[in-house]
Amino acid sequence: MAKRMNRNIDIKSKRVKQSVSKLDGFLRAEYNSEKNYLEYYAGLETLEKVTSIKDQIIYGRRGTGKTHLLKALQEKLVEDNQKYLPVYIDLRTFKPTLESDNGLYYALIIFQEIVVEVLKCVYVNLDYLYKEYTVEQQKIIIDPQRRKILALLEKFNRSLDGKSFTKMGETGFRVNEVKKLATNLKITKIPELFGSKEVNKEIESEDEKIKYISFSDMSDAISELLEAVDINRIFCLLDEWSEIPETSQYILAEFLKRTFVPKKVTLKIAAIPNRTQLISENRIGLEDGGVY
Repeated sequence: MAKRMNRNIDIKSKRVKQSVSKLDGFLRAEYNSEKNYLEYYAGLETLEKVTSIKDQIIYGRRGTGKTHLLKALQEKLVEDNQKYLPVYIDLRTFKPTLESDNGLYYALIIFQEIVVEVLKCVYVNLDYLYKEYTVEQQKIIIDPQRRKILALLEKFNRSLDGKSFTKMGETGFRVNEVKKLATNLKITKIPELFGSKEVNKEIESEDEKIKYISFSDMSDAISELLEAVDINRIFCLLDEWSEIPETSQYILAEFLKRTFVPKKVTLKIAAIPNRTQLISENRIGLEDGGVY
């Protein structure tokens, strides 16, 4: 019988640290090019806990698997075939080039991009949502719904150019709209907000293709979408929440609560502890209940 070698390994050695670093890079969801997150997700018990229709905040330090969990959940919801549509959104993609002190306007821009992304995702997945119908039935049902969603996207200056969506021009929020929201949300301290170039776009030349939208426009777009499309529920999977400035987080959370929570939309938010402010002192935002 061969002798077993007793070898002491120094877990703090440079070689071990390099090996762990390589393994960490291999396992991170961002580097998974095969797009089979569910197959490689080890925490099935954890996955079951987040498949409910209740809104949940998923806390974890960077690199602990929040992105992998959300993407595995996305795949599972599709596999479960309950006419749920998961919409995964990496919030880093939509970070506007604004000063973080402009919390309200910053939150409006991010919220607008979330609404647009949901509209686009439903549009491209209509065939999936109606896959149980015949081709003839799909044509009768889907074509009017596509036209409806495109009309909603046009309000946000988006159009379909062949197979991809393009931005026809800028969107903006009028000063009075922002002031009204600030009053409604009891925001009294917004440095440089009303004199900022971003908010005061209405003084730009007429050559600028700017469409002005309001919070109610964005909220109504989601309501009209859910009324038009036969879907049991949308799961909005928001990743990298803590990359949003904390001065905007609770305002964005309030927008999401007012627009999504009363409807057939479930929120799953991945965030980092100590870098997250979902609710303000005057209770504007999302409660931390239902936290995983």
